[in-house]
Amino acid sequence: MSGCEETSEEVTPELELIGYGTIQINGTIQESSGNFTVNYLGPGEYRIIWNGSLTTSLYEHIITVTPIAVITRSVVIMTYSGGSEIGIEIFQQNKVNIDCDFNFTVYKIN
Repeated sequence: MSGCEETSEEVTPELELIGYGTIQINGTIQESSGNFTVNYLGPGEYRIIWNGSLTTSLYEHIITVTPIAVITRSVVIMTYSGGSEIGIEIFQQNKVNIDCDFNFTVYKIN
């Protein structure tokens, strides 16, 4: 015996909603949890900046981004997440950045 016990107990992480928003094509916040600002950096590039001391990490958070009403196929890439910022880049299959309204949510894994 190795000294380790097997268990069939399932561990389900709890998710805590940290923030959410609907962001317009020019970076204007249409709807939000009220704890962030958005910077529009250029075609298809946005930066979400948390207010106060809130921070995010790819290892402790689940971040979803969904484009709204895109006529052509698009891909969303979260370029970085860490500290007080989340960077989002939206581009077409031909790798050309496009401006697009989008929704996002951030959950902390507890």
